[in-house]
Amino acid sequence: MSAAPRKRALILLPQEGFDDEAYRHVRAYLGTRAVEVEVAASGTSLAKGERVDETAPDVSLDAAEPGKYDAAIAIGGIGGESLADDARAHRILRAVAEKGGVVGATGSAVLVLARAGLLKGKKVTGDAAQNGRLSEHGARWRGGEVVVDGKVVTGREGSALRFASRVGALLGF
Repeated sequence: MSAAPRKRALILLPQEGFDDEAYRHVRAYLGTRAVEVEVAASGTSLAKGERVDETAPDVSLDAAEPGKYDAAIAIGGIGGESLADDARAHRILRAVAEKGGVVGATGSAVLVLARAGLLKGKKVTGDAAQNGRLSEHGARWRGGEVVVDGKVVTGREGSALRFASRVGALLGF
């Protein structure tokens, strides 16, 4: 009897100002559940968190191959909105969603999902200051810590562990 194929997730980070806590919790939670986690950012130079974290992305947004991932997660923070107009991030998130994968975002990065066209008619939470902009893209604001609608997971800042557990549940863990 062969083992089930290992799940793969891609974390999309802004090059500057990602939410350190959300990144650490999502990466650690998925990693301890045998999910192979890779990180993508604008480039492969060190991505810098809001506080102290730095991480070397495994791949640039240009080189990421969305077909190999079961989940794609955008991490917010003070730099999270920098991904909102990034066509490369949109391409990755849409491709993962189209193949039936899990897509999600935390805090300010929820706007990335909206601008990628993935939130029309979906219940969401995230950065409350973005409520109006999310609604403009057809999202239905619910607030709360974490909202799951189908295979779309959104979380507000400070809900990283709960957010990660919802992503994990959708991946079968």
